[in-house]
Amino acid sequence: MPSRLLGGLLLLVVAGCTSYSGVVEFNAYRDAFVTTEQTSDGILDKLAVAERDLFKLCANRQRISSSADCAEFDPEIDSFHAEDAPFIASVGDPPATAAFRRMIKAVRAYSDALNGLANGATAESMASKMSELAGLGTSAASAIAGDAGAAGGPVGAGVVTAAATSVNTAVAAFKPIATAFLGFRARSVFREELQARAPDIRRAMEKARDGSEVIFQALQDQIVLGTDDELTDRDRQQILANRQLLANWVVMLDKSITAFDVAVAASGGEGEGSFTGLLQVSQDLNAAAVAARRNLAGATN
Repeated sequence: MPSRLLGGLLLLVVAGCTSYSGVVEFNAYRDAFVTTEQTSDGILDKLAVAERDLFKLCANRQRISSSADCAEFDPEIDSFHAEDAPFIASVGDPPATAAFRRMIKAVRAYSDALNGLANGATAESMASKMSELAGLGTSAASAIAGDAGAAGGPVGAGVVTAAATSVNTAVAAFKPIATAFLGFRARSVFREELQARAPDIRRAMEKARDGSEVIFQALQDQIVLGTDDELTDRDRQQILANRQLLANWVVMLDKSITAFDVAVAASGGEGEGSFTGLLQVSQDLNAAAVAARRNLAGATN
């Protein structure tokens, strides 16, 4: 082979390795987050039911300041209040569930966009993902404005209001990020963009992790406040299963954050050999996902 041709091939290999930095690691992170997202959907489905059940136990929660004034929902005699619609409607999610699900979708959209950019996807597909992210940010900002106008009580569905507002705030921060990203086309700047936006992505996942405490409280209140008698063995078993479910979810989110940190470090040239560590993270995450699916079925581990 002529030396000139050989030299050209070597230059291509070197250039390919330079643009490849962090791509394998980020692909692994995205796969890990997809697993987290799938399990999160099951958990948030449970939260949606709990949120609506708690509304029924305290239908006037938007208009009271004390749990002693709670009135149980009576569909035959209660008047209709537009702000209560998300708790009564048969479609969509109630407010807190919507906030958490919106956050998961936002992180997924951003991850897909960066993942596609790293792997040479078209600018059009990148713009599509970022438009989706901008829409989620706008929706979150609208939800925050709605929360500011509501006087949620300390009980019932209001137990997750503060956490939902915090999550919505994290997602609303994606709107200007998405707008800036729409002009971001060159694959060569993948590393710089990932580094620059990493804190925002990480913060959103941390908000979901922190929200696990109030999600558990809502699931527990659903059981405790929904019975007039002492808790049965089945009730206690369900509370234990919910506790383990949220614990496994926290493990999954922690592993997703760890995988993200490794991908960011690798994209900056600091993660040589880190893919081996990501394999262990993925194994731990998958084990937590299996355990969480058992908990969703009502079983304890």
